[in-house]
Amino acid sequence: MRVSFFKYCLFLLLLGNWTITNGADIIDSVTAPATVAQGTTVSVEVSYVASTDRDILIIFQRNNSPWTKFGEERISVSAGSSTLLIPVAIDANTPIASEAYKFSVSLLPETFGDWNNRLDEKIQDVVSCIQAPEEGPDDSEEGEVNPQKFTTYPTEYSGALRNPMKGFRPATYRNNYNDEYATITRSYLKWNELENNVNDSIQKIKDLCDQKWADVEQYGIKVIPRVYLDWDEEPDNEYWPADMTTGDYSSEQFKQRLVRLISRLGECWDDDPRVAWVQMGFIGRWGEHHNPHPTPEIQELMGDAFTQAFQNKKFLVRHANEFTDYDVGVYWDSWAHIQQIDKSAHGAGIKALNNSSDRWKTHPIEGEAAYNWGQSDIQPGDSPDDTLSDPEHREYLIDTIRELHCSGLGWIANYNPNNSLVRAGAEKVQKAFGYRFVINSFTCDRRADPDESLGIAFSVINTGSAPFYEDWPLEFSLLDPNTGDLVWKTLLDGVDIRQWLPGDDWDKDNNVYLDPPLVNEVEVNVILPGVSRLPANEYIVALAVVDPIGQKPSLRFAVNNYLNGGRHPLGRVGIGLDIAGNHFLDNTFFDDPMDDDQLPYIVQAPPAPKPVSIKRISISDGMCRIQVDDSSSETLRVIQRSNDLSQWDAVDVSLSNGNDFEWTEPITGESKLFYRVLTEQ
Repeated sequence: MRVSFFKYCLFLLLLGNWTITNGADIIDSVTAPATVAQGTTVSVEVSYVASTDRDILIIFQRNNSPWTKFGEERISVSAGSSTLLIPVAIDANTPIASEAYKFSVSLLPETFGDWNNRLDEKIQDVVSCIQAPEEGPDDSEEGEVNPQKFTTYPTEYSGALRNPMKGFRPATYRNNYNDEYATITRSYLKWNELENNVNDSIQKIKDLCDQKWADVEQYGIKVIPRVYLDWDEEPDNEYWPADMTTGDYSSEQFKQRLVRLISRLGECWDDDPRVAWVQMGFIGRWGEHHNPHPTPEIQELMGDAFTQAFQNKKFLVRHANEFTDYDVGVYWDSWAHIQQIDKSAHGAGIKALNNSSDRWKTHPIEGEAAYNWGQSDIQPGDSPDDTLSDPEHREYLIDTIRELHCSGLGWIANYNPNNSLVRAGAEKVQKAFGYRFVINSFTCDRRADPDESLGIAFSVINTGSAPFYEDWPLEFSLLDPNTGDLVWKTLLDGVDIRQWLPGDDWDKDNNVYLDPPLVNEVEVNVILPGVSRLPANEYIVALAVVDPIGQKPSLRFAVNNYLNGGRHPLGRVGIGLDIAGNHFLDNTFFDDPMDDDQLPYIVQAPPAPKPVSIKRISISDGMCRIQVDDSSSETLRVIQRSNDLSQWDAVDVSLSNGNDFEWTEPITGESKLFYRVLTEQ
C-alpha cells in the first residue's frame, strides 16, 4: 500500500529511541514486506547500533545475477541505537516475480562510500513483486474511501498454504492425512482386488474404494487412483484376475476385460467427489507404461475407453509422447531426474506438449520424484530431505515445477517435517506447486438496501505455476461484524476460477515468468435479499471458493484476511444504514490459515434442514423471549417478526449449533406481534 513520505518522516521521529553505544556498528534486525507491488512505497523497519554518525542504505533488487536494483533509499542516522521505519519506493517497472527479490540493508560511513564500503549488512530475501492495482491506493494505510465505495488492499499471506488438489502428495494412508500440506494422495489399486473374476460386481469396486478411502473427505483429502497389474521385476508381485493369464497384455480376453473395467471405474469414480483425477495405469510395472510399453493398439483402446468413461474427471498418462491423440495430463514418475529431464517421453516431452497445445492450461501435470535409480544423487538429490534442504537441488526442482506447470509430486512428500531446514525448503516448494491466488484489491459499495444490489469489484493474480482445474464456485457472504459468523451467502455468476492462469515461459536465471500472470478483474452486482431475510445492520463482506457439492469453503486465497473455516473477510458494509465506524478490518480480527483445521467436504448433497420448533414464547419485564429447539447444526436460523402476518421482517440471523437457543428483544408497544423461525443451509 502507498504511504506518503511525510507520514514516514513522522514515523521516524516517533519511533526513534536512541541510546548512545560506543564501538559497535551493526544492523541488528530488519523487517521488510514479503510482497511488494509495482510503483508503490513500502516501509522497512531497521534496528541498528552505530559508534558514530552513519548512513543506512536500503536496496531492493534481484536476488541473483545481474542483481538489478528496483528501489533504493539512503538516510543519515545518529550515533547510538535506534529502530526506524524507512520508506523505499518500488520501481513501477519492476518485473512481476515470485520470491525473486531481496532487501539489502547496510550500515555505511556517513556521507561517503557505497555498498562496497559497508560496515554491516542484513538481508531479507524471498520477496515477491506483484502488479499494482489500476488505481493505486492513496495515503491511507488501510485503503481508499470515497462517497460511494471503499477499496482495501489485502496483504499477501507470506507462507505456503494447504490448498486442495495441489502440493506434496503422500500415499493414501490415514497416518498421512495430517501432513501439513496434504490435500491429494495417490491410491494404488490391484486389478484383482477390484475384480478377480468376470462375475465380480461393480459393487465390489465401490466397497473396496470406500474401505481404502474411508474418511478422506473429513481431512479435505482428494484421491488420485491408479490401477496396476505388475508391481516390479520380482516374482509373485503380479495381480491379474484369477480367470486371466498373468503377463498377458495382448489377448482378446485382456482387451475386452480392460475396456470393461475402465468403463466400470468411470461409473464408480467419474462423479465421486473424493477423486481428484485418474492416472491411467494398468500397463507395465507399477502401471507406469514400461516393461512393457502400451502398443499403439492398446493406446487407442485405452484412450477411447477412458474418454468415454470419464466425462468429468481428467485422466493422465505416464509418458508425454504416448496417447498423443487424446487430451490427457501427464504423471512423470521420475520428476526432475537428471537422466530424464531432456527425454521426449519425460521432461522435454512435457515441455513440447505444453508448447504445442497449452496442455497445462486444461490438464494437470504431476508425478513423483525418484530416488532409487541412476544418477538421482546429481538431481534431484539423494532423498526428499536432501532435495528440500540443499539449495542447488531445491532450486533445480522449483525451476522444473515452474517451467512445466506442475501441480504436485509424490515420494518427496516423505520429508522430515521435524528438520527445520527441510521444512523451510518444503514451504518454498509448496508455494511453487499448482495455483496461488492473491487478492490485490477489493472494492465495495459503502452501503446498500435490502432487495437492491451491492456492487463489488476485485482483482486476483495467480502467482503459482498451474491453474486450478475444477469449476468451483466463488461465494460472496455477509458475516456478523462481531463474531464473523455467517449471516447470508450467495454464489457469484460468471466467475470461472479455472481462467485465473499463472505466467508462462519460465526464466530460471531470473526466477520470473517472461510471460507474466495477468491480473483477473471481477466486477459483480450482488442482488441482496429483502428485509424478511436480512436485517438492517453492519456486516462484514467476505469471499470464499467452495466445493460444489456441499458448498463449503474449501480453497484459501493467499491473503492475511482469513477466518477459520475458509472465508476471507474484506471490509465492513452497511445494509439498510450507514456504518458508524471504519470500513476496514483490524488485523487482529484475522486467523492464520495454517493454524486452521483442514477444510472438509461432503460426498453427497446435504438433505434439506429439518424445521425448528418454538418451545416457548414469553413476554415479561418489557422483553419478548423466544426459546427454540434446534434439530440440526450448521444451518442458518432466521427469526422473523410481523404484526399483520403478511409483511415479515428478519430480526435475527444466526448459525445453529444443534443446541437449544434463546432470543430476546424489547417490546416497543405493538398491539399484536407474530414470530416465526426459518432454517436454511
